Amino acid sequence: MVKVKLFLIRHGMTDACTFDYQGDKNIFMNATGRNQIELCLEKLTQFPLPRHITFYTSPTLRTKQTTELLQSYFRGLGLGLNLNIVIEPRLYNKQRDFYSTLRALLDEISSRKLILKEEKDADEWMFFVTHGRIIKMVFSILTENRINTKLTDSLSIDYANIFLLEWQDTQQTFNFTNSSFISL
Repeated sequence: MVKVKLFLIRHGMTDACTFDYQGDKNIFMNATGRNQIELCLEKLTQFPLPRHITFYTSPTLRTKQTTELLQSYFRGLGLGLNLNIVIEPRLYNKQRDFYSTLRALLDEISSRKLILKEEKDADEWMFFVTHGRIIKMVFSILTENRINTKLTDSLSIDYANIFLLEWQDTQQTFNFTNSSFISL
């Protein structure tokens, strides 16, 4: 049975958090942001750990810092997990035509799920460490625009929020969290 979890996580808070859109790549995550990510990690303990975890991270400083905290946590468990980091420019909303490039990335992730199907009892977690606007676009793409654009635009994606997409063989389900994972 193939089990794939794709976690969408918004980076932790920055000192520029008063702005709705922080396009600058070099904004550091602040102490509050680091604490938010640590609380976020506690939510992940409810799931059995996989053998493989891949972090796809936007090239911004705040997302890289978030990824480093995530990776450090999993490494610290001492379980010999296979951890990989991919700096993924398609997860940064300054890309030209980033809707189509994001769609291409999601198609690649879907292909990865099919590759895993060839391994017996394969399991993998993938993280998109990114920005609120990208997470909204992922919802729109994955639901094939069945969720009204006005609804996705009005979603409030707080710092360090986790959203979860799961595949088990060919079954796909969506979950999201603020304090616990809830099925949609």
